[in-house]
Amino acid sequence: MRVVGLFFSVFAFCAVAYDFIGVEKTLPKMSPAKYMETYHEYRVNMASGYSAADRSPGAPGYGYSGTIQPYKDTPGLRENREYYNLSAGWFVRDPLPPGSVEARLIAYEDSTGRRKPFPDRLPFLLFTPDAKRGGEPVPLVVFMPGNGELGNDLNRQFRQSLIFERVTSQAFQAKHPCYLLVPSVPPDSPALWEGATDCRPSDIENLLNDTILGVALAQQNPPVDTNRLYATGLSYGGAAVYGFGCSYPGRYAALVPVAACPPGEIAVHPTRPGNWWLFCNEGVELTKKSYMEMVNAFKRRVTLQGGEFRVSTFPEKGHNAWDRAWREEVVWDWMFSKTADGRGANPRPDTSTPFQKGANPRPDTATPSPLSKGGGREADGGLQKAATYTASVKGEDEKTGPERGGDGLMSTAYVSARGLKAGEYWQAEFAGPVAGRISLTLGNSSGAGAPRKAKVEVSAEGKSWTTVLRLDKGSASESFTLTRPARFIRITSTAPANATEVLIVRNLVVE
Repeated sequence: MRVVGLFFSVFAFCAVAYDFIGVEKTLPKMSPAKYMETYHEYRVNMASGYSAADRSPGAPGYGYSGTIQPYKDTPGLRENREYYNLSAGWFVRDPLPPGSVEARLIAYEDSTGRRKPFPDRLPFLLFTPDAKRGGEPVPLVVFMPGNGELGNDLNRQFRQSLIFERVTSQAFQAKHPCYLLVPSVPPDSPALWEGATDCRPSDIENLLNDTILGVALAQQNPPVDTNRLYATGLSYGGAAVYGFGCSYPGRYAALVPVAACPPGEIAVHPTRPGNWWLFCNEGVELTKKSYMEMVNAFKRRVTLQGGEFRVSTFPEKGHNAWDRAWREEVVWDWMFSKTADGRGANPRPDTSTPFQKGANPRPDTATPSPLSKGGGREADGGLQKAATYTASVKGEDEKTGPERGGDGLMSTAYVSARGLKAGEYWQAEFAGPVAGRISLTLGNSSGAGAPRKAKVEVSAEGKSWTTVLRLDKGSASESFTLTRPARFIRITSTAPANATEVLIVRNLVVE
């Protein structure tokens, strides 16, 4: 099947050297208007050898034409493909014009530093949702693997099987019907957000995006909703996700990098900063000062420009934060609520001209998404926390402290170190008054262990308290409506002195 050039109206990038560190240090002092002026100065006005025409529709990375060709099964691949209902293929990009900038630059270094010809093809795995939807377009999720899964052997992708288990399951597809595309890049490829910081997407980034767009356009049963392209990736693949959002602004509706460091804040587009949710483990990334400085700088710039950047952490020590992240239902609900044009996912999209409407809104018409109102334990130094969480009885260990009950994640919870006595509590103190529907998830992950001797109290100033709910049925899910604004929400034990009922708070959500 021939894949024609894909049409995107995108921001022009330029290959220009500049003092990245020097510029980055000045940015926090700039107003949004000044930042936009600086961004344009470095990425447009100082163009050198890489003109706006190279970023036009049909240019490499922006829908350069190619073909979809079959992939020959390797030992074990057929069994894995059939288990997850996947197809496999190659995207083979058409030859680039001999005199083009890309044709002169395309080459990369292997691990020994030797210059190698750059490939013109990438292999991929693809899950196709049920076509019985009356032709209604569905989203496409791009999963970018880590270093351990790179190369032409697609069977290596199943080293990280959880995302396949999750996204291809009947339950997931019933709620969020979508394609899942898993492209693979050559080993020893350069970092996949280099283009975000040197003003020019790298050759591997362009080929990768040509592959994504080419495969997306080729799907017609059902068609791909080009207003709802999503990306997630782990480690090396998480860096690729940053590249997607920064080097091709406005193309992806939501981006979920996991265990990956962002580029500098100069990479953030002034009018299309994106919707982001970063996940990492506290025992690894959060112990590195340089990592947190880059995360906080990037987050600050995204939010100042009107985008959304959430940070959620797990109390683990290893690098693997992705298995937990992808198990969180709230992550996928958040992702699928986003659209590239910022208008929300409920209205049926206009797909009369694929890859023209919605996928990359023009800078003067794009509607930025609202800022996050929570969604996880915020990294230190970022925006002010939505709430502070305390308890009369400490958690069992560092993984079960009071803050775990309000981090927005179902895989973490506050677990009291002992049974609470009457009057002892777990409490959320919000930065400002909140009102509306409040939902609580209590007990362990199986739904057992919810309190039977407790009550929920609220207060405006932390002194006088009003009981709004009795917790005496052992229900794992409870909710109530605040008719008057309150800053404090407290779960208080009503147990006798010899109580042994441990309090487990998994989540509190202000809807």
